Amino acid sequence: RHKDPGFEKEIFAFLDKFFALCEENGIQPTEAAMSFLKRRENVQCILVGARSVDQLDRNIAAYEKDVPAGLMDQIETESDALKEIMGENADMWIGDGGRFY
Repeated sequence: RHKDPGFEKEIFAFLDKFFALCEENGIQPTEAAMSFLKRRENVQCILVGARSVDQLDRNIAAYEKDVPAGLMDQIETESDALKEIMGENADMWIGDGGRFY
């Protein structure tokens, strides 16, 4: 069923930039990820996993963190090239789906 090429090289290159931007701005990656999802009008629910109360507390704190819009815009810009090559397919294992972002 796998019809798409892998994007590992491009994904890891973006993640390096993402982690660097988060570190430079004193933001945890989970905080930026939650903010990314909260910015999406079509996201109705954010499901997170937690294996402990501590992880749940960290997820809640990440959700409540106010990440500056400028940083989020910068992360979005850095991800544009990745989104371009990945196309609209959200599932790399099925070639006819549709990526949201």
